[in-house]
Amino acid sequence: IVLGAGMLVYSLMTDYELGLFPTISMGTHLALDAMSGVVLAVSPWVFQFDDVVWAPHLIVGLLEIAAAATTERIPRHARIGRRRHA
Repeated sequence: IVLGAGMLVYSLMTDYELGLFPTISMGTHLALDAMSGVVLAVSPWVFQFDDVVWAPHLIVGLLEIAAAATTERIPRHARIGRRRHA
């Protein structure tokens, strides 16, 4: 819940199409996503609830890391502006 709430906050603050208060870069956003994925992936063992459930946390955490690693860092509106000036 804490990771999800944090993600909502920094998503609203990211300089991209959906950011309402564009104060952090896409690179910072993706770094936060990757760190969040690591925390989510290891949380069942760190917080010792792996005997109850662990697979969803590990899978979603790894997917979040993969998404952060493969997402473009330059927002679409910035790429379009660069092409017009080139």
